[in-house]
Amino acid sequence: MTPSQDAFVCGHPIHINALGLRGPELPGAKSPDRKRIILIGDPVTYGGGRIREGELFCRVVATLGQRAGKNVEIVNLSAPGLSPQNWWRYVERNGLHEADIVVLVLPE
Repeated sequence: MTPSQDAFVCGHPIHINALGLRGPELPGAKSPDRKRIILIGDPVTYGGGRIREGELFCRVVATLGQRAGKNVEIVNLSAPGLSPQNWWRYVERNGLHEADIVVLVLPE
């Protein structure tokens, strides 16, 4: 996806950050007291265009963590049409963005 853009998909606004990922911008360096969780997945993890930003699985997980008093940030490293080969290539090129936890969401 083209980095740094706002778009509408199926009538819902989405933001593509500077990394080319759906979601908010990632701070330059991760705070040592914050846990960064990366979700790697397929279009279901991405949320397609019919799921509003606040209803995405990654946003729900972040909200639940914050409500529980956890300092977490969730990065949605997924996009339409990506397969495990694409995931591997992304990680080879870009790394895991200082992730503390990586969750691989495998399509069934």
